[in-house]
Amino acid sequence: MKTINYRKNFLAAIAFLSLSVPSLALISSANATTTARSLDQNAAEEELVTVANNSMCRRVVTNGTPLNVRSRPGGRIIGKLRNGTRVTIVNRGANGWVPISAPIRGYVSSRYLTYCR
Repeated sequence: MKTINYRKNFLAAIAFLSLSVPSLALISSANATTTARSLDQNAAEEELVTVANNSMCRRVVTNGTPLNVRSRPGGRIIGKLRNGTRVTIVNRGANGWVPISAPIRGYVSSRYLTYCR
């Protein structure tokens, strides 16, 4: 019950101030609109970044053995990735090989990659 009384008092104070100082109401309403737009824009930008990041993210899926990372398609082994490791692909690749940029730069077989969740 106290919360309702405080809220009524708060709203009454705002109403009184906006009637007493007309420019205050205009400024407050303009700031609220700008803030709402900024929040909407930030949320949209974050969603876009998430979509972009997820489209380049893949997860290593093997039978438990590490996935070889190679210097070029079919080239020498330069590293290994454990099952479940998330990688960043550069592009979709070709002929069964996908270039990756993280966590190590190189090429991996596309058959051992799945989309990140």
